[in-house]
Amino acid sequence: MTYKISDRDRHGWQRQAVVALVAMLTHGYSEGLPALHWSIATTGTLIGEAHGLGVGVVEQRAAFDAWADYLNADRWQERTDADGTTHLHAVFTWRQNDRVKGAIRAVVFAATDDSAPA
Repeated sequence: MTYKISDRDRHGWQRQAVVALVAMLTHGYSEGLPALHWSIATTGTLIGEAHGLGVGVVEQRAAFDAWADYLNADRWQERTDADGTTHLHAVFTWRQNDRVKGAIRAVVFAATDDSAPA
């Protein structure tokens, strides 16, 4: 017997992810974690991205590390391209609801004179 995944299923997964994300953001704010860009897939998977807009490469890397530590995420081996761009990835299962899973990622471009911390 094959089970067909319905929109009801997808909406349910997304609602569970929203509840988890609210808890994460509430605690993250109280702990002083930096803001990330968050999205929720139709599977309920949370994706947090540490973007570099408005922050230097050091702050971007620190944001990734802070959230990966908070979520007790399993980090993948980082990859650095020939141009110095570093790709960071970590996956997690939310400790308050093991049905909610997600990833944290960042694309950290090589520091330039304009993006290097003063």
